[in-house]
Amino acid sequence: MRQAFIFCLLSALCGAKTLIQTEGGSITAKCSFTFSGSGKFVCRDPCENGDVLIETEAAEAQKGRYSIRYTEGTFPASPTVLYVNISRLIQSDSGRYWCGLKRRFMTDSRQEFNVNVTNDTNGYVLPLALCVATLFAAAVLLLYKWKTRRESDGSTSRGQSSSNSSNNRRGRNTQFSASKFTNRTPPPDAQQQLYYNL
Repeated sequence: MRQAFIFCLLSALCGAKTLIQTEGGSITAKCSFTFSGSGKFVCRDPCENGDVLIETEAAEAQKGRYSIRYTEGTFPASPTVLYVNISRLIQSDSGRYWCGLKRRFMTDSRQEFNVNVTNDTNGYVLPLALCVATLFAAAVLLLYKWKTRRESDGSTSRGQSSSNSSNNRRGRNTQFSASKFTNRTPPPDAQQQLYYNL
């Protein structure tokens, strides 16, 4: 179970395919390449001499429980695909594998995939659930951070706008008070006062 979780985590972080299957079942890995190649190979990591499972120039090949099928594509319209099948899986099949193409006039190309074999029908459900829960928790955390940042930005702008509006009100009140005094007529002098009394 721990191994399955590690494989799943590596798959999510590094982009390598992880195939989970119960003991006795079979898996098929799909390796896509941009350019075609004449030689095809499948090996277990670290892909030394004893780790090579199949190496051939044929379009299809089988060796024991391992088989490959090659479909040549046309660049850039369709990819070249190498299908790798492992049947009658056992616990010791769990691990890292490489599938690749050998080319005469270009550099060789290979892709990684991981295999995890569980010993019961429910063995892969928990690791998969843990992976999904981890990704979901990360998404929720990012959403929460985004929401709190947005709310704090909104409260700052609201505080600034209320401060501006109160400053505007104070300015209007001052202007109004000043206008009350500036619009008043000056008091009449004594001669005018006498004239008004008559």
